[in-house]
Amino acid sequence: MSVTTLFLNTHNFAPSQFFSHAANSATVFNGKLLFARSTGLFESAGDNDGLDENDEPIPINAWVVLPVTDLEYNGQKTPRSLVLGGYINGQLVASVTDEKDITKNYTTEAMLSYDGTKVGLDSDQRSRFFKLKITNVDGADFSLKNADLVFIPGPERRK
Repeated sequence: MSVTTLFLNTHNFAPSQFFSHAANSATVFNGKLLFARSTGLFESAGDNDGLDENDEPIPINAWVVLPVTDLEYNGQKTPRSLVLGGYINGQLVASVTDEKDITKNYTTEAMLSYDGTKVGLDSDQRSRFFKLKITNVDGADFSLKNADLVFIPGPERRK
């Protein structure tokens, strides 16, 4: 049976996800990551943590899903561009999903900087609500400071 364990670092609110670690708590003690469960403590360790059989780093697939939003505008809108701020080491895929559950995927240019990037979006997607998912490509390291969806407003709904 596959088990997924989620932890939240209360110092920086960074989430961590572990597979096949059926634990109810974790701590770092003497530089070692320890997990606790009803049968006792165990250490998360090994000779090849994060490396494949050739001692090459295993890419980590990561993503961020932002909540569904109307971007504080009550009317229909068309996404125009996406501005991603932060550190990006490689490429990201931005998936924009509208309220009809139609998703458009956009890949950023490869880059290694803290400058972020701007991605032009198709103008044929129109909706009131949007969801944004940002995924790394080939395990690219990234740290987002902001993700701003720029849109062209349509007629606003009257209350």
